[in-house]
Amino acid sequence: MRWNVCSLVLLCVVMVMTQDTEEGLRLKVVTIATNETDGYKRFMRSTQMFDIDVEVVGMNVTWRGGDVVRFPGGGHKVNMLRPVVEKWQEDEGLVVMFVDSYDVVLTMGPDQMLQKFLDFDCRLVFSAESFCWPDVSLASKYPRVGLGKRFLCSGGFIGYAREVAAVVGDHVIDDTDDDQLYYTNIYLDQGKRTSLGIRLDHRSHFFQNLNGAKDEVDLRINSTDATVINSIYDTTPAVLHGNGPSKVFLNYLANYVPGVWSESGGCRGCEETSSPLPEDKEAWPAVLVAVTVPSPSPFLSDMLERVTSLDYPLSRLSLFIHNQVSNTVIVSQLLLLFVTVSSSYLQGCERFCIFCRHVSK
Repeated sequence: MRWNVCSLVLLCVVMVMTQDTEEGLRLKVVTIATNETDGYKRFMRSTQMFDIDVEVVGMNVTWRGGDVVRFPGGGHKVNMLRPVVEKWQEDEGLVVMFVDSYDVVLTMGPDQMLQKFLDFDCRLVFSAESFCWPDVSLASKYPRVGLGKRFLCSGGFIGYAREVAAVVGDHVIDDTDDDQLYYTNIYLDQGKRTSLGIRLDHRSHFFQNLNGAKDEVDLRINSTDATVINSIYDTTPAVLHGNGPSKVFLNYLANYVPGVWSESGGCRGCEETSSPLPEDKEAWPAVLVAVTVPSPSPFLSDMLERVTSLDYPLSRLSLFIHNQVSNTVIVSQLLLLFVTVSSSYLQGCERFCIFCRHVSK
């Protein structure tokens, strides 16, 4: 048996070279990373899936952009990015894509990305979302959109090197200022928007920001692969971005894409991170199996039965069951049945706990 370690992703600066397209274009992908987090590792895996060479900028640099998870900030990203893109601004055959890395995965290769960018017929494309962040008062200044997302999101943009360098170097920004507000002010300046040829990806043709978009994103699985599509706009995005509070949803999607799981191959991503276990089973890592029931779920008893058949020493297992289903006794009865029929299994477990919330008596 092998021990599987599932990883997540961090902030990095990446470069990607591709073969020349028919238009003679090449692609560089840039991201910012200051620490090698699980999110960063996940992002890097997605680049490796498509043979993308990556250069990290900012690794082990002290982050000075504030707590961007909860508050505006991130100007440090712009200031780290500026000297990198400036050296490419005279390269007319170069297309530069910037994405975050801790909460991003890529779903296709450079040639497909370049073609998607050319579909916009412009010089620079920013991702878009449904929320006007961080200054809601600017919402009325945005151009109207007939169908699609109206507001700029700075988590991803792609454009010709000259325009990317011009936008990133447009004006001074403090490390603690907000990077999204920085780009928003440029976009809302009609003169700059026109001269730089900036468009927003209103319909997730290239970038899929997941915050507020869970209901429009579908995971399509076949025997050989899994694909994420936007069912509202019928698009297949090249970049998945778990912005804001959507990072758990990104974690779910990244369990399948790119090339992580398929019906025929199972969890290929798990095999990539497996390690040999010692012969002494009592020295195996302690494992917590957590079962969460957030809504009425079919086949719950079958799933619980599979938990009891796990091929792992019980002395190294802990089991936690969390039931959140309200106004029903069915789930509770199933859990009690599980305890009854699996008493010998549970006695062997190192720890066992059932927590039921909002369940009728």
